[in-house]
Amino acid sequence: MSLRTPLGRAAGLGSAGRGSGHWWAQRVSAVALIPLALWFMVRVATLPTLHYEDLLHCFQGLGDGTLLAAFVLALLYHSELGVRVVLEDYVGGGLRVAGLILSKLAHIALGLLGLLAVVRIAASA
Repeated sequence: MSLRTPLGRAAGLGSAGRGSGHWWAQRVSAVALIPLALWFMVRVATLPTLHYEDLLHCFQGLGDGTLLAAFVLALLYHSELGVRVVLEDYVGGGLRVAGLILSKLAHIALGLLGLLAVVRIAASA
């Protein structure tokens, strides 16, 4: 039997006071993805074919390369935020920590690989 009051037992179990920043980041990245995804879909839909050469030619140049890099980075940032929430909310113990570390490393690696691919595409002009 505990002599602590209900308020004393609940203290420290509520909001950590930093969830609103994460919430806003997720919303802002989602809003940023709307025009970028629309641009990407229109750009790909207007291609005559989806052959490698057509795709390569489509994203060459500074303008399209910059938009493609922004799309890749915004998509990976938004994905990392979402995966982090799922791991924090539904996975417990040491598996949570391992999952958070692996998720962060995977998203960083994918971001670097995505940027490298965009640079190679844009520079192949």
